[in-house]
Amino acid sequence: MGWVSDLLKEYPALSVAKERLALAETKFQELENKYAQLSTENERLKAENLQLREKLAGFEKAKKGDLQPELCNLLVHLFTYHDRNNTHLDAIARSLGVESQMARYYLDKLVERNLVVVTGGNYVRGHTYYGLTDQGRAFVVENGLLPPR
Repeated sequence: MGWVSDLLKEYPALSVAKERLALAETKFQELENKYAQLSTENERLKAENLQLREKLAGFEKAKKGDLQPELCNLLVHLFTYHDRNNTHLDAIARSLGVESQMARYYLDKLVERNLVVVTGGNYVRGHTYYGLTDQGRAFVVENGLLPPR
């Protein structure tokens, strides 16, 4: 090792270069570790982003363009009539001009989307009453479904 010591004495800049090389290697290792950590976090965030996009797609299905006009008319009917005489299945079917089974189908679709809820029943007459959920009322208002006065 004598010749290395002699070389370092002769060229003192080499020892500084050696120290800087060691520091650079340390920094490089730190950056590689940080890169691995960020890559893992990036993959986790991508998966979370995909889940949120799928969830958002489900919410967007409930927009006006996705609802049949009959479903929109049913929502307006429930928004307009507050008394139970107009919110049971037969009254809704008459208002829409469809068979009661078709009205029941429409109501089932709106219940699935959490826009309509069963509010009660009359066991004597066999009626089931329906009403709008908070989301249903918001849907009617925000999509401008109400006719102008």
